[in-house]
Amino acid sequence: MTGQYSLVRTENRMLNGIFLLLSMLSSLLELGPVVLLIATMHHPSEILGAGLAYQIGNLAASTLRMSRTLVISFLLGAAVCAALARETTGLFYVSVLLTSLGTQKLRRFSVAINPGPSASTFIKRLVRIIGFALVGLISYGGYLLLVVGLLVIATTVALWRKESWADTPPIHKPRSNPLAGIMVVHQSHYFSYAYLIPWLFVHHLKIPVLFVGLAFILGWLSYVSTERLVRHTDLL
Repeated sequence: MTGQYSLVRTENRMLNGIFLLLSMLSSLLELGPVVLLIATMHHPSEILGAGLAYQIGNLAASTLRMSRTLVISFLLGAAVCAALARETTGLFYVSVLLTSLGTQKLRRFSVAINPGPSASTFIKRLVRIIGFALVGLISYGGYLLLVVGLLVIATTVALWRKESWADTPPIHKPRSNPLAGIMVVHQSHYFSYAYLIPWLFVHHLKIPVLFVGLAFILGWLSYVSTERLVRHTDLL
């Protein structure tokens, strides 16, 4: 019994570690392409395209069933596109979308099969902050390494755990109602604002690209903390 408990505890720690690593890398993936296009003097509409590609991949990961083979194939395709991303922005978008999909699918899978408690909310947000803080260091070569690293992680997990990737993570069925429409407008407004603020910082306030992630963190923290701040507040 002690040996079985020890095994479960070890698995719990490993899966929590994988989830936290993926959370940090997902921050790099979310903001890194945006900052990279800012640094290489792309138009704001192209910058928003990178953010949109990430969010579409995120949405697909939570609503579509996919086998481990398909997810790994997507990440492999993302690595190929990333290698050619310097030549065309279109391939860069495809790479971001596919990498986002694979990363979020893998994050959801690592949570779903974890036999023990997850990491605390503080730790989860801390690793996300670390990822955002590092985005100023990203380059096309660094982005390619990020995608290849995620491909290696996905392949390793697929060889280690035999559960079905298509069935294990919960799938959300989109619902069409007024509240859903409001949330789509709200999220579109927020992320458009959030992804263009770094552009304003760099091109109008002349803040070095290296520090853009730190400025983004302030807005992100206020966004994710709103529910906690108003939970016990009488808004009437």
